[in-house]
Amino acid sequence: MLIGGDFNMVPWSGALRRIMRASGTARPGPVRPTLRAGYPTPLRLPIAIDHVLGGRDGATAVALRPRLGSDHRGGLARLPAGTDPRALP
Repeated sequence: MLIGGDFNMVPWSGALRRIMRASGTARPGPVRPTLRAGYPTPLRLPIAIDHVLGGRDGATAVALRPRLGSDHRGGLARLPAGTDPRALP
């Protein structure tokens, strides 16, 4: 399973933990900021609100991509060798 997107939830969010627990997924790597610094947040710090979550057969790593026309950085999920993305639920 592979779940990804703009969750608008910080990594320590209880709601994000519930999603991960219910779906059997986890974050495949370290937490890195995806929303630029200076965005109107209370602390004006770069924060991670976009996530890629993978299950046993899902993502093994996520690489951040440049901001292209957005205030968010994209994420590129790497799947295990031989995985057919069309077969993922």
